[in-house]
Amino acid sequence: MSACHAGDVIAQLNGDDILIESVEAGSDDVIVVKKVGIWGGWMRIINVNGTVSGRPEYLLPVSATTDLTVDLGDGNDTVEIQDNLTFRNVFINVGAEQGSTRDSDTVLVDALTY
Repeated sequence: MSACHAGDVIAQLNGDDILIESVEAGSDDVIVVKKVGIWGGWMRIINVNGTVSGRPEYLLPVSATTDLTVDLGDGNDTVEIQDNLTFRNVFINVGAEQGSTRDSDTVLVDALTY
């Protein structure tokens, strides 16, 4: 049984583009992205096993013209997108090398619109 190793992920907004990136090699991050409030307009990013840009959670604005990019890097990571969020495009790089047994990632999406 291997120990869970979690690290920091970085969340940043560049124009209409949101990037969530695992920055610690081999970390086992569990990233949850969910809508804030019933009307939306903002999303909350949580790293259950670590931090987001040094904080327990991070808030960023989101709209129908927002692109979301998630780069998990290596490690056994999970990303979960919840709560009817709307993005223009979603890109998820699980960071797995072909034939690798060290990298087992999970992607969960609930009611995503684009």
